[in-house]
Amino acid sequence: MIVLRILGILLIVAAIAALGAHVLNDQGYAIADAWASIDRNSLVGLQSLVEKSLDPNPDDPTLYFDVVLPILEFPLWPILAILGFILLVIGTATRKRRRLGR
Repeated sequence: MIVLRILGILLIVAAIAALGAHVLNDQGYAIADAWASIDRNSLVGLQSLVEKSLDPNPDDPTLYFDVVLPILEFPLWPILAILGFILLVIGTATRKRRRLGR
């Protein structure tokens, strides 16, 4: 499907741009930064959800700080690149299938 290929290409371009920002800036651009720039309140809500509902010990919440927060501090560019390549492969495979008449 052409839409998937276009989205894949756009995500790969965004990954390259984020990688450039990561190389130029020592700290880079994290997943949490991107999420906060889109909707900061949902990021705060995620912390509340994890601490109140998912943490086995809500009195001493460690699940968010030990598991979720390190994932959110992961650089953004590998995630964008992986998603972009997946969409690109799916879009290309769909195109080949359609071309073969399946």
